[in-house]
Amino acid sequence: DSKVESDLFTVDFTDSENATILLCSDGLSDYLSQKDILNIINDSTIALDDRVSALIDGANKGGGGDNITAVLFEIE
Repeated sequence: DSKVESDLFTVDFTDSENATILLCSDGLSDYLSQKDILNIINDSTIALDDRVSALIDGANKGGGGDNITAVLFEIE
């Protein structure tokens, strides 16, 4: 599109001990349920980069009809 509107908001993490943040495109969120996304993000038994791969794989298995962008990072 010639004009793209992005979602923008601020989150205060000063009182949080740990937080995991996902930045993603609709290519991920449209093809993977919120429940599945949360299950993958919260699976601390696998490395962070492997969780990103699992998110992308899940979106592809869910139809993957759009470009998929995902960035996952932790604040400790």
